[in-house]
Amino acid sequence: MSENRVRVASYRDALYRFIQRRVRNPALSEDIVQDTFVRYLGRQGSPVTDAGALMRRIALNLVRDHFRADARRAFEPIDDDHAAETGTPEDMLMFRQRAERFSRILDAMPALQRDVFIHRRLHGLSSKATAEQLGLTPAAVDAHVARALVALEKGLRPRKGGGR
Repeated sequence: MSENRVRVASYRDALYRFIQRRVRNPALSEDIVQDTFVRYLGRQGSPVTDAGALMRRIALNLVRDHFRADARRAFEPIDDDHAAETGTPEDMLMFRQRAERFSRILDAMPALQRDVFIHRRLHGLSSKATAEQLGLTPAAVDAHVARALVALEKGLRPRKGGGR
């Protein structure tokens, strides 16, 4: 094994923990670690003085890319029109339960995170417009939205034991 690969392997555990704290998903963390190594080892250019810092930067960019892609994925709308289209009493009950859970999760969020999420996702404002209205940077807006999406995904995930 080359000296460079041995040095990269020595960063693996710290890099995994760094990523895991951000995504809170072991399988995704492992994938991002592997992608980080591939990008680090595949780069061309001058020697790096701090390999760990570069790998953390690559990993952080991959984490951000993941949350951006996740935010763009299609989602099931939660609105009255959607519930009315389904028609069956069971569907309407499931819709109401999901909407109530969504509302409870929103209420449990920190106020700023909730406000950012509502501006961005429910009102459709851009990161820049939201940042200006709330006195934040666009990067802070994106971070709040990412955390809100994680909380919503976690809270709306079907529960074990057959319930939702």
